[in-house]
Amino acid sequence: MVSLTGVSKNRTGILDNEWFSGARLNFAENLLRIRDNRIALICADEHGNEETVTYAEMFEEVQEYAAAFRKQGVTVGDRVTCISSNRKEALYAMLATTSIGAIWGGLLPCLGVRSLNINLNLTKENTFCFTSILLEDFLFNGRADDGKIPDITFEQLPFNHPTAINFTSGTTGIPKGVVHSAGSFISQLRDFGIHYNLKSGDTIYTYCPVGWSVWDDPIPSLALGVTLVLFNGSPQYGWTFWDCLSKYRVTYAALTPAYMDNLEKANTVPGATEVFGNFSGFDLRKPALLVNVKHQH
Repeated sequence: MVSLTGVSKNRTGILDNEWFSGARLNFAENLLRIRDNRIALICADEHGNEETVTYAEMFEEVQEYAAAFRKQGVTVGDRVTCISSNRKEALYAMLATTSIGAIWGGLLPCLGVRSLNINLNLTKENTFCFTSILLEDFLFNGRADDGKIPDITFEQLPFNHPTAINFTSGTTGIPKGVVHSAGSFISQLRDFGIHYNLKSGDTIYTYCPVGWSVWDDPIPSLALGVTLVLFNGSPQYGWTFWDCLSKYRVTYAALTPAYMDNLEKANTVPGATEVFGNFSGFDLRKPALLVNVKHQH
């Protein structure tokens, strides 16, 4: 766990400061501190499939992924790149990567070949992972000779040790890889735990694929005992976004401006009995979007 040891103000700019100098922690260890039978994940897709994962089950899965990565030689500072939709396997891989001290990098599945190649070259990955029929064999290779999964080891690293790389859209030039440090989870816990008042039993709805910062953002809320709804795809067969929020009793959802704009244009509104919690995301160019969402629910 992180130990707060102060700030070393060795320069004038805020980004030049060394925060919590001397502190050692592991990003994944803090997020996996709950290991009981509370529901950690609800995995659903556009075809109606649904699965729940407890915190205990999630911890075991991450332990298996971490063992497989270590067997492949992944170590502190290596880069693991993933291309995946919003699936539980990607979340397990991300937590396993950061437990080792390696750096996670997601690539948006919707990007073209050129953009994917540019991002891969920028990442300089050591390991590339994606969900496929080979996943079971990959995980099995991480087991010990007796077939058991080795205990997970959480590497204790500096507060500013990099954990993830998120790429910009590339609309103004070559995509830029923005590096996030292990200590970034503290500000996210501040947002979810204090500003949004989320706690164990609350639910966060996520729909973004790996590679977008909105996918990474809610993951630290697992440290609070929150349930993440991982929706893979788009609501179909007469279902709407609001139906999803109602079914899973969603407390919080991050709505991007484009998504809110599409909801407004399609006149997709919640029913009279659908009451939800906090919604975040607006565009300064269209403040009416936020007003519209507030009015509709």
